[in-house]
Amino acid sequence: MDSKATDELRTKVRQLFAEGFGDAAHALERVAEEHLQAAVARTFELTDSALDVAFHLSDWREDAAALLAISLAPEHFTPEEVEDCLAAFLLHAPNHVLAAAHLAGLPPSDIFNTT
Repeated sequence: MDSKATDELRTKVRQLFAEGFGDAAHALERVAEEHLQAAVARTFELTDSALDVAFHLSDWREDAAALLAISLAPEHFTPEEVEDCLAAFLLHAPNHVLAAAHLAGLPPSDIFNTT
């Protein structure tokens, strides 16, 4: 997926979310990481790594939003955009989730035996 296609897909997703959620849709561009950081610090009793965990929990939000938008409004997306979205999500999100889990002291196991 090239960067121009990524930017165009993100713009489309932001517009769809803005239509449905108004000003709250701005969280796709700038999530309140300080809220995530505080929640992580409380939940997992972490202080030093809370910012890193919050980053890993939020950096892929636009990938998740695109996947959700395609699920809720598939008629707004071309087959190529759907393919780009799926690839972007699968290449980006799992690494961040894995890193967040490790930093929080909850390393996941491969319960589906995929490796």
